[in-house]
Amino acid sequence: MNDYLPTLEQYKDYKDISDLITDVKMLRSYYFSGKYEAMRQHIGKLTEKYFGETLMWNISHTFEPNTEQQAYLNAENFLRLKGFSLLFKNGIKIYEQFTSEEIDFIRSTK
Repeated sequence: MNDYLPTLEQYKDYKDISDLITDVKMLRSYYFSGKYEAMRQHIGKLTEKYFGETLMWNISHTFEPNTEQQAYLNAENFLRLKGFSLLFKNGIKIYEQFTSEEIDFIRSTK
Protein backbone atom coordinates (compact mmCIF):
# COMPACT_ATOMS: atom_id res chain seq x y z
CA MET A 1 0.00 0.00 0.00
CA ASN A 2 1.33 3.40 -0.95
CA ASP A 3 1.32 6.15 1.63
CA TYR A 4 -1.94 8.02 1.13
CA LEU A 5 -1.15 10.94 3.43
CA PRO A 6 0.60 13.05 0.74
CA THR A 7 -2.53 12.75 -1.42
CA LEU A 8 -4.76 13.87 1.43
CA GLU A 9 -2.43 16.73 2.31
CA GLN A 10 -3.01 18.22 -1.14
CA TYR A 11 -6.58 18.87 0.01
CA LYS A 12 -5.96 19.88 3.62
CA ASP A 13 -7.96 23.08 3.10
CA TYR A 14 -11.11 20.97 3.50
CA LYS A 15 -11.79 20.79 7.24
CA ASP A 16 -12.95 17.17 7.24
CA ILE A 17 -9.81 16.11 5.38
CA SER A 18 -7.61 18.22 7.63
CA ASP A 19 -9.16 16.55 10.68
CA LEU A 20 -8.55 13.11 9.20
CA ILE A 21 -4.91 14.00 8.49
CA THR A 22 -4.53 14.87 12.16
CA ASP A 23 -6.09 11.52 13.13
CA VAL A 24 -3.70 9.62 10.84
CA LYS A 25 -0.66 11.45 12.18
CA MET A 26 -1.70 10.76 15.77
CA LEU A 27 -2.24 7.07 15.04
CA ARG A 28 1.16 6.79 13.42
CA SER A 29 2.86 8.73 16.19
CA TYR A 30 1.42 6.48 18.89
CA TYR A 31 2.27 3.30 17.02
CA PHE A 32 5.80 4.17 15.99
CA SER A 33 6.68 5.53 19.42
CA GLY A 34 5.37 2.36 21.09
CA LYS A 35 2.53 4.13 22.93
CA TYR A 36 0.12 1.29 22.33
CA GLU A 37 -2.38 2.15 25.04
CA ALA A 38 -2.69 5.69 23.66
CA MET A 39 -3.04 4.18 20.18
CA ARG A 40 -5.87 1.91 21.36
CA GLN A 41 -7.60 4.87 22.99
CA HIS A 42 -7.22 6.87 19.78
CA ILE A 43 -8.69 3.99 17.78
CA GLY A 44 -11.61 3.94 20.22
CA LYS A 45 -12.20 7.66 19.64
CA LEU A 46 -12.05 7.10 15.88
CA THR A 47 -14.63 4.33 16.25
CA GLU A 48 -16.95 6.77 18.00
CA LYS A 49 -16.23 9.59 15.54
CA TYR A 50 -16.92 7.43 12.49
CA PHE A 51 -19.46 5.11 14.10
CA GLY A 52 -21.49 4.23 10.99
CA GLU A 53 -18.44 3.71 8.84
CA THR A 54 -16.71 1.55 11.43
CA LEU A 55 -19.81 -0.63 11.73
CA MET A 56 -19.72 -1.22 7.98
CA TRP A 57 -15.95 -1.75 8.08
CA ASN A 58 -16.26 -4.36 10.83
CA ILE A 59 -19.01 -6.18 8.97
CA SER A 60 -16.90 -6.41 5.83
CA HIS A 61 -13.61 -7.04 7.67
CA THR A 62 -14.40 -9.77 10.17
CA PHE A 63 -10.77 -10.44 11.13
CA GLU A 64 -10.29 -9.28 14.74
CA PRO A 65 -6.86 -7.70 15.30
CA ASN A 66 -4.94 -9.59 18.01
CA THR A 67 -1.66 -7.68 18.07
CA GLU A 68 -0.73 -4.04 18.23
CA GLN A 69 0.56 -4.22 14.67
CA GLN A 70 -2.70 -5.74 13.43
CA ALA A 71 -4.74 -3.08 15.25
CA TYR A 72 -2.55 -0.37 13.74
CA LEU A 73 -2.78 -1.76 10.21
CA ASN A 74 -6.54 -2.22 10.50
CA ALA A 75 -6.95 1.40 11.61
CA GLU A 76 -4.58 2.63 8.87
CA ASN A 77 -6.54 0.78 6.21
CA PHE A 78 -9.82 2.15 7.54
CA LEU A 79 -8.47 5.72 7.62
CA ARG A 80 -7.09 5.34 4.11
CA LEU A 81 -10.50 4.44 2.75
CA LYS A 82 -12.21 7.07 4.89
CA GLY A 83 -9.81 9.67 3.56
CA PHE A 84 -10.52 8.81 -0.04
CA SER A 85 -14.22 8.73 0.75
CA LEU A 86 -13.90 12.32 1.97
CA LEU A 87 -12.10 13.26 -1.23
CA PHE A 88 -14.97 11.82 -3.26
CA LYS A 89 -17.47 13.63 -1.06
CA ASN A 90 -15.66 16.86 -1.89
CA GLY A 91 -15.78 16.11 -5.63
CA ILE A 92 -12.20 14.84 -5.98
CA LYS A 93 -12.15 11.51 -7.81
CA ILE A 94 -9.11 9.26 -7.90
CA TYR A 95 -10.65 5.84 -8.61
CA GLU A 96 -7.56 4.42 -10.33
CA GLN A 97 -5.96 3.80 -6.93
CA PHE A 98 -8.60 1.32 -5.70
CA THR A 99 -9.92 -2.18 -6.11
CA SER A 100 -13.62 -2.60 -6.90
CA GLU A 101 -14.22 -3.75 -3.28
CA GLU A 102 -12.60 -0.56 -1.98
CA ILE A 103 -14.66 1.58 -4.34
CA ASP A 104 -17.86 -0.14 -3.14
CA PHE A 105 -16.90 0.52 0.47
CA ILE A 106 -16.04 4.15 -0.24
CA ARG A 107 -19.32 4.72 -2.06
CA SER A 108 -21.22 3.23 0.85
CA THR A 109 -19.67 5.75 3.26
CA LYS A 110 -20.76 8.84 1.35
